[in-house]
Amino acid sequence: MKGKKLNYTDTYVTVHQYKVPLRIHIERRSNIRIAVGKDTVLLRIPVFSSGQIDKHIATATDWLKKVCKEQPQLLEKYHISKYAINREVTILGRDKYELEVSEHNSELTGEIRLKDNKMLILVPNGIDDFDKRVMARNLISKLMARKYKKLVEERIKYWNDRYFQKDVKGVTLRYNSTNWGSCSTTSKINISTRSLLLPMEVFDYILVHELSHLVEMNHSDRFWKVVERVMPDYEKAEKWITDNAMKLDF
Repeated sequence: MKGKKLNYTDTYVTVHQYKVPLRIHIERRSNIRIAVGKDTVLLRIPVFSSGQIDKHIATATDWLKKVCKEQPQLLEKYHISKYAINREVTILGRDKYELEVSEHNSELTGEIRLKDNKMLILVPNGIDDFDKRVMARNLISKLMARKYKKLVEERIKYWNDRYFQKDVKGVTLRYNSTNWGSCSTTSKINISTRSLLLPMEVFDYILVHELSHLVEMNHSDRFWKVVERVMPDYEKAEKWITDNAMKLDF
């Protein structure tokens, strides 16, 4: 069976001190589009101008330099050195972990070890910085999901018992870069592990927000009144997230 044909090309561009992964898609479209994605910067090029890829890469690089000047932290998530020794990650504003990435000879997969408050992240040698960063992020996320699952369930129970009294069918904790949490129509709540990087009071707002969806499965005025009834100053948490979201990732 033949493998799935990839419809993109990966490369890197240098933006100030950052080596930024760039994924190039050639599509039936009328103009180019550049966007900062979860794992790569996305460059979408029209088929008719695919012979000018170098020119479009230069355009994307110039655009990223401008964006980086306005939001210096935006490209940090693409930089593997953030996992170097002495770099710390803080969970819920209280638990600090030192991170260190080390290469080893395994050709299979990565591994993470937690001793006291130090995470040693083992990745196969020979992989590029992009794959190394994604692997490290996924390993950290899965470890934190296991370690903090019980605490998240306890916090959800606290807020639910006190204000909602709804039947929560299940709680999952997994990485999601596009939202902080979600609530399904079957009353299951999913919390992104990225939410663990929030201060506790802001994290609690995420839980209240999702529990409020058990009352109103929308973002109508009725929904926000439910949130406000439980957490009158929720807008402070919203502002904190708006101001700091781009800096928060594993």
